[in-house]
Amino acid sequence: MLALILGVLKISMPLLCRKPGQVFIGFFNRADRKKQLAMSGGWWDDSFIDNADTPENDMNNAQTTAQFFSATDAKTKADVLANIANHYGITQQEALEEVTDTEAESLLDYVTGPTRAAVSLLMKRHGLN
Repeated sequence: MLALILGVLKISMPLLCRKPGQVFIGFFNRADRKKQLAMSGGWWDDSFIDNADTPENDMNNAQTTAQFFSATDAKTKADVLANIANHYGITQQEALEEVTDTEAESLLDYVTGPTRAAVSLLMKRHGLN
């Protein structure tokens, strides 16, 4: 039993002893991993990590939805709003008000079925992930 506890402590110590703001990947923090890869001739790309705080991602969900609707045609907008309205039993105008409200969730949280996949692809195409 003691060996098991020591094993757990050994594994969790790097996580418990980290400094505030330090990001760990496995048992290494990001800076250590970069150094280790640089010494071994490896390649490090952290562009996929923690990019949610970049200026281009500062839009809230309502702004993203409004930009999506302005980037698509009227039929697409009507189809998406009809999907939401049918799912929630509301009018299309109420659906539009809901998804563009300042407290709105992501548009994809409202859309259902195959329309959801289509909206997701269109959002990616317009750079609105």
